[in-house]
Amino acid sequence: MNATHAEAPAPLRARFRDGGAQALPDYELLELILFSARPRGDVKPLAKALLKQFGSFAQVIHAEESALR
Repeated sequence: MNATHAEAPAPLRARFRDGGAQALPDYELLELILFSARPRGDVKPLAKALLKQFGSFAQVIHAEESALR
């Protein structure tokens, strides 16, 4: 059975739970955060675009709200 978008984060959550943040690449950490705001649809492209624009997970998290729009 194929995972739906609603089910897609389950493996990410499990890897995060079992291995901590170091078990996931930055884009997957962002996916976990973004999914809580956008539970439907693929957030991977957005996560990767944010990392490309800001350079790192930390810089995305610390970015001003206006820069994220």
